[in-house]
Amino acid sequence: EFYSYKKEINRYLAEEDSASACDILRKVIDEKPNFWPAYNQLASLYFEQLKEEEGVRVLSDLLSRNPGNLLGICDLFIYHFYKGNRKEADELYLELRDVLPVLAHHKEKLGLIHAMMGEYEEADDLLEQVADLEVTERSKYYYFRAKSSYYLGDVEGAKMFWHSFLECDLYEDVRFPWEQEPDLTNDTRLVLEMLQEEDDLTHMLGVYALTISGNRPELVLFHPLLDMSDWSYMEHLMFTNFDYFPDGAIEQNGYLIAKAMIILKENGILLNEEYMALYKQMFSLVLIDAGKDLILGRYTIETVASAIAKLFLPHLKLQLVEEFECSKCARDIERVLSR
Repeated sequence: EFYSYKKEINRYLAEEDSASACDILRKVIDEKPNFWPAYNQLASLYFEQLKEEEGVRVLSDLLSRNPGNLLGICDLFIYHFYKGNRKEADELYLELRDVLPVLAHHKEKLGLIHAMMGEYEEADDLLEQVADLEVTERSKYYYFRAKSSYYLGDVEGAKMFWHSFLECDLYEDVRFPWEQEPDLTNDTRLVLEMLQEEDDLTHMLGVYALTISGNRPELVLFHPLLDMSDWSYMEHLMFTNFDYFPDGAIEQNGYLIAKAMIILKENGILLNEEYMALYKQMFSLVLIDAGKDLILGRYTIETVASAIAKLFLPHLKLQLVEEFECSKCARDIERVLSR
């Protein structure tokens, strides 16, 4: 019965009329309350419209009527995973971890979830089982096959799947992402939690981590609820990796600090527990009032990186600029931080 509505639903979706598609799905649920796929699709459409409460309500209704509904549990897990709700996601994953799916689309869905949780052997096994079938989420399939293969030691296979991912999704950074030395930006769940923080500095670091993360596709392309409407102008600039050199002094400070930290990262100063305090101190310069008096725009990226190293990383010898410029920039930064 549901499929008699499918053509009309697809027509509305093609016209980007999600509201009308939702109306049809609600009608299906009213007429056939035990037709479970309608709940999943309705919840998915609500999430696409950033109507979180409605989406969660539909999934909760589904699971109250059909407690063992596999796709319902999967969709609720994905919601909590991307919202950074670690406890709720972990509890749902316990229900999914030992499931042995029979249907192909169940294998695909569970394989993707295992990969999201870092259980790469289980993910690879299920995703391989549907390799010759028509998968429903092709870009996710190839991305997580690439990631699973890499962490299972099959680098050649990982690069092959990465190439397939690039062929089916317009992703801006074509570089193979996981060969860089890992740090906290590779912890997808931590980055998602940082993006939920109300503290401005932690949230900004979350945006920075998202921007440079090797896992950026799963943080951006596959995020069902990514809402940037409350992000600051600086965070939007950061997310675009500063496509252009901004005009304002504060924005220029943000640009130069972000780029300088990339140089330091390439020299082993990773965003990890050891150097987290340094990253926080540097990015606080674009948030604190005293930072308004800091004019880094007169310096190059290399000068700012060298000045940070001079102040906080005496063991790191960066031969990038003349000592005079480096010392001058270091004094400017130190003066502002000491206020």
